[in-house]
Amino acid sequence: RALALESPVGTVAIDLAWCQLATSDAKGALGTVRTFAARKGAPIQAFEALCPGVNRAGGVKNPDYRGVFVFDNDYPSLNMRYGLDFSTPGLPGDLPARGICRVVCFSHRHDTTLPEMSVEEVSGVLAAIRDQFLQLSAVPGIAHVMPFENRGAVIGVSNPHPHGQIYATDFVPRIPAVRADNARRWKEEHGGCLFCGVLDGEL
Repeated sequence: RALALESPVGTVAIDLAWCQLATSDAKGALGTVRTFAARKGAPIQAFEALCPGVNRAGGVKNPDYRGVFVFDNDYPSLNMRYGLDFSTPGLPGDLPARGICRVVCFSHRHDTTLPEMSVEEVSGVLAAIRDQFLQLSAVPGIAHVMPFENRGAVIGVSNPHPHGQIYATDFVPRIPAVRADNARRWKEEHGGCLFCGVLDGEL
């Protein structure tokens, strides 16, 4: 859900931002946390719930895929059916946050990472993410599509298999919204593309 972050007396709290909260926690949804070193040369079934032919935590069996594999998250933080009546009462101004969550396995191999993959393999990953972006952007009600990769148990990644996620939401999160507004104002005041100018200055 998205919270307006208003205090009981009506003043705006924290950082004047909306906050997305998942109403449930599927700890270990994608498998047990393992170190990368422990995975080197290990049998697929010993570690990875995202490998080909392995049952995921939700009971769905992965196909015997090769290369990139995309599927709807078994334990999504967002779905398109969510409503505030599904949960306990929140703060005044709460709005339902809806969306689609997908998982992108970068490779059928569990003992690699994106930087270790070949140029052709990485190109395949980018092509899959592009296709997902176009597909999800066309879904009625979707306002923003965010592909991302988190790595490491320290930030809560529950499976070391090379993978990323895609969150398609019915709202634009604060940071990209602020950046888009800054880019729009830059073009109005100075002309040209703000991000292109940053890249030109670095290259």
